[in-house]
Amino acid sequence: NSYLEGGNVAGERTITIGGCNVAEDQVLSRNLVCSDNLTIVDGVMLSNDGYNITVGEYAKVSGVLNMTSTSSSLFTFTNAAGGFYIGNNGTLYALGTSDSNMVNFTGASGWNMDTAMNITTEYAAFEFMNQFRSNLTSPDILDMQNTSFRNATGNHVVYIGSDSVSRFDSNSVYTDSANSQGIYWDSGESLLTFVNLVIEGPNNILEVNDENLQLNDSNFGHVNLTDNFAASV
Repeated sequence: NSYLEGGNVAGERTITIGGCNVAEDQVLSRNLVCSDNLTIVDGVMLSNDGYNITVGEYAKVSGVLNMTSTSSSLFTFTNAAGGFYIGNNGTLYALGTSDSNMVNFTGASGWNMDTAMNITTEYAAFEFMNQFRSNLTSPDILDMQNTSFRNATGNHVVYIGSDSVSRFDSNSVYTDSANSQGIYWDSGESLLTFVNLVIEGPNNILEVNDENLQLNDSNFGHVNLTDNFAASV
C-alpha cells in the first residue's frame, strides 16, 4: 500500500502489490498489478499514462481513474467475482485515440460493471462483463462515444438506468446467444437524441422503458417499448 502513497510508481516494468491504496495523485510509469483490491480515495486521481492495470478483486473508485491509451491499454479483472465496486461514486475517464488504439476493460467472464460512476469514454471497449450497467443520478454524467460493448454474460449487454446521459453516439453493442437484448434503456429523461448507434448479433434488440429516444443513422433489429407512461423511438 505505502508504495503507491509516496509519488509516481517506478521500478520494474510490472509492479505487483497486494492491495493498492491510492491516497495521493499518481501517474504510472510501469504496468500495475493489484493482487487484491484497487482503492482510489476521494479527491485523488490515478492516471495510467498508457500502462496496463490488473486487479484481482474490486476497483473501488471514490476519486478519479484516468485511463488513456498509447498502444491499446488494458484494465483487467482476473476474478469474475470482482469488478468495479457497485458503491463507486467517483469518475472514470477512458480515452483512446482510434479504433486500433483503445482503452479496453476486460477480465474473467462475468466481472461486475454495475456502477454509479461518472463515465466519459472515447475509443474504449468493455468486454466479458456481466453487463454494462449505469445507475447515475443527476447531476452526474454519462458521456460515451466510439465505444464498444461485447461478450457480456447477462440478459442485457448494456443497461442504462441513468438520468444523466449527455451523449451516447457512435457506439456499438454486440449480442450473442447469452443475451436477450442489446440495450435496455430506462433513464427517466424526456427526450434523448443519439447518432450512429449500432446493435449487432442474434438478439440485436433495443428495449425502451418510459423514454422518448430519437436515433439518427442507427442500425439494430427491432425495438421493444415498455409503456408504463410513454415510450417512443
